[in-house]
Amino acid sequence: MFCPFHCADLLLARTEFFARDEVLPLRLEIARSYESMITAFRACAKSPGEIETIASIESGCRARVISGHDPAMAQVLGVPLPAEAAISTAYRGTPRNFVSTRRTQMKAGQPQEIRASTLSANKCAGVNLLCHPPGAGRFRKTAATHRARQACWVDLPVGSQSTVEYCLEAALENGQKLVWPATAPAINQTVTAW
Repeated sequence: MFCPFHCADLLLARTEFFARDEVLPLRLEIARSYESMITAFRACAKSPGEIETIASIESGCRARVISGHDPAMAQVLGVPLPAEAAISTAYRGTPRNFVSTRRTQMKAGQPQEIRASTLSANKCAGVNLLCHPPGAGRFRKTAATHRARQACWVDLPVGSQSTVEYCLEAALENGQKLVWPATAPAINQTVTAW
C-alpha cells in the first residue's frame, strides 16, 4: 500500500545522503581551490591595482559563488557545515615585499614617496628605508609610516640633482627580515634627481 509519508521520509533521507556524501565534498574542494587561486593571485601581485583586483574578487565572488548556498545545505543536512568549509583568509605564500612604483628619475626638490607592501602570514612589525649616495659606505635608515594593514609609505630623501641608492627592509613579528629589491643590499634600487 502506498504511503505518502513514507515516500516523503525516503526522499528526505536520500536528499540528506546526497548532500552529505556528494555535494559537501565538492563544496570543500571548491573552498580549497578558491584558496589556491587567491594565493596564486597574491604571489604575482605587484601593484595596488592588482591587490584591489584580488579584493574585488574576494568581496564579489566569495559570498555569492562559494558560500551562497551554505544555508540551504545546512538546512538539508540538519547541522551546520563543518569548519573546513570556511575559506581561510591567511596568506599562505612566500613572505615578500613589493613596491608599487619604481621610479628611476625624478624632478629635483619634489618628494619621492615610496609605497611598500608586505605580504606575509606573520604581521609586519615595521619597514625601514635604507639609502645612501651610490658607492657610499653605510646606509642611512628612515622608518616608514604604517598606512593600513601591511602597507607603509616613506619619503625618499633626495637632494637637488643627486642620485640615491636605496632598499627597504621589513621586519616580521617572527623575527624574519625581508628586503626589497630581493638583491639588496648588494644591488639596490637607484633614483636620480635632475
